Amino acid sequence: MKHKLIFGLSLVLIICIIFGVNNKKQNPEAATSNQKYYACITIDEGETLWTIAEEHYSEEYNSYQEYIDEVKFINNLTDDTIYRGAKLVIPYYAAPL
Repeated sequence: MKHKLIFGLSLVLIICIIFGVNNKKQNPEAATSNQKYYACITIDEGETLWTIAEEHYSEEYNSYQEYIDEVKFINNLTDDTIYRGAKLVIPYYAAPL
């Protein structure tokens, strides 16, 4: 069980590092719209996937559920259970740097 937890946390950390690298190359068309980025967050006491969606949801998604489904897919979650102290990779949209 301890090995699975360490493996899981290592995998999330690697994903955070990979998605945290920003590629500066952009095409001119993309400069006028928001670009998708990824951040690694630590779950606080009482947080749920729904509260995370409420904080990071943007108009690029059709619904909060679509955002939650993407977070679950990125983090290989099979249900909505998350734990305080766990790390999650979350998508968000912002103006290009």
